[in-house]
Order: sequence, then C-alpha cells, then structure tokens
Amino acid sequence: MHARTLARSLASLLAASSLVLHAASAQVPGLPVLQNAFGNPGLSAAFDYGSGGGASTYVGAASYGAGRLILSGGVGAFVPDTGSTAASFGARVALPLVSFMGGSLGVAAFAGVGGVTLHDVSTTQVPLGAAVGWRHRFGATRGFSIYAAPIVNYQRASGGGESESAWTFQYSVGADLALTRRLGLTIGVGPASQPGHFELDDTDTMFGAGIAWAFGVR
Repeated sequence: MHARTLARSLASLLAASSLVLHAASAQVPGLPVLQNAFGNPGLSAAFDYGSGGGASTYVGAASYGAGRLILSGGVGAFVPDTGSTAASFGARVALPLVSFMGGSLGVAAFAGVGGVTLHDVSTTQVPLGAAVGWRHRFGATRGFSIYAAPIVNYQRASGGGESESAWTFQYSVGADLALTRRLGLTIGVGPASQPGHFELDDTDTMFGAGIAWAFGVR
C-alpha cells in the first residue's frame, strides 16, 4: 500500500513539473531576463517579443532540458524606433537547485550571455542570477507559475576605439501559463540597459511575452 501511494505521489509530481512551459528567451538583448525555477524535459521552441526603451525585439528560441540542466539559445531582430534593425543572439544555462512544498516552490541558478551590435557599438551582457518560483496546477493538463530573480549583470560596450564596462544589479518578475501539456505562455518585466551606447548604468523597463511549444512532454 505504501509503495502504491509513493508511486502515485511521484507520478503526480512528474506530471506537475511538465505543466509550466517557459518561453525559451535565453539572454537576447531587448528582452527582460526571465528565468523560472522549473523546466520541462526534452526540446521546446518559442517565439518571444520584447518592448521598451524605444525599441522592439523579436526572437526565435529553443531550449533543451537534459537531466537537471536547462540549456537555451536564441537569435532575433532588435528593432529601434529610429535607425536600422540589428541581429541579436543569446544563450543561457539554468540549474534547478532545491524544491519545497512537494515541488511547488523551487530555486534555480542561471548564467547567460547575449549580444548585439547597434550604431557601430557592440554590446555584450552576462547575467548571473537565482530564480525563485512557485507553481500550481489546475485540471489535468494546465497550470501556472510565478517567479522572480535578482540578477547581477556584467555589460561591456565597445566600438570606434572606445570601450566601457559595468556591473549592475537588476531584477525580473514573470509568470508562465500552461494552456496544455505542450503549449505555454510567458509574460514578464525587468530593467535592462539599451544597446548602442556607452551609458551602461542607464536602464529602461523592458516588457516581454512569449509562446512556447514543448516537444518532449507527453
């Protein structure tokens, strides 16, 4: 009897872990640094949109959950209100560390790198942070999660024989909604420095949204 109860509990926990699908925004400039404390196994694909600071960003991304590691990467278009569109990229690795409350509350560490060249200035950012997330399921195939992350962000801008670098403290807050076991939505907000200039301490509020499809969830 105890073995059957334990098996049912483990099955319920594994099912709940696949209910919240995070849009794989990686670490692309122009998007807030959104990181959940949970991930789904296997391959996921996403389309992400960011807006703020006089620019919009469109990103195609993918992530892969292998064991405890969550790897993600993406490429996109950074579209300023004035000036030319620039290609952007990003990659991130996240590692869930601990969970509490039967798997409903979790903590994950993450690190990423991303870059874009705009107005002949190349900007690279390397965020390091920890995400705290809470998730809840409703129904057989749906669920939601809310999460927040303090972030220490290293940034470097270079161009025209000039370079600047800075460490800044940032944060992000986001929410994921699993519409089915495979389809999920993400929204979030956080500050970020605008690429294309050397004033790295100046930040704008960035809003982000994404839609994700998980191939590895049954």
